[in-house]
Amino acid sequence: MKNKEEGNLLSFRIFFNKKGLLMSEYSTLPIKEVPKFFKELEEQKIIEKVINEGLKHLGDMHEKIELELNALNTKTDV
Repeated sequence: MKNKEEGNLLSFRIFFNKKGLLMSEYSTLPIKEVPKFFKELEEQKIIEKVINEGLKHLGDMHEKIELELNALNTKTDV
């Protein structure tokens, strides 16, 4: 991270890799590390809920986009 006052809880991106293929990825702060950054139990529960809900939705979106990107990338290989 560039800014020490910010932290990434959950992210999603679509990008071109070095070979020119479109790709998608998502990343998250592991749930087990939440207490390391959030000391109060109430905050931890909120952050855990946000991460879990985000993963649920991003996981589905990631799978759908990956299927589409794989189809597109296969077509460009022809």
